Amino acid sequence: MSGADLGVLAKFSPRTPNQLKGGQFQEMFVWLSRSIQAVAHSQVGDQVALDPAKDWVV
Repeated sequence: MSGADLGVLAKFSPRTPNQLKGGQFQEMFVWLSRSIQAVAHSQVGDQVALDPAKDWVV
């Protein structure tokens, strides 16, 4: 969504914040759900490869 202060958001995360494309909340939450599921099924210490956030990111 436009208007987000990405500089402020960057202070809360070691990763670069992404800007949501339009109103694609559903796509973002589907990606988030799949990412959390992948991490939940991993073992402690595993490196989990997440799908790129390409469908909902500007």
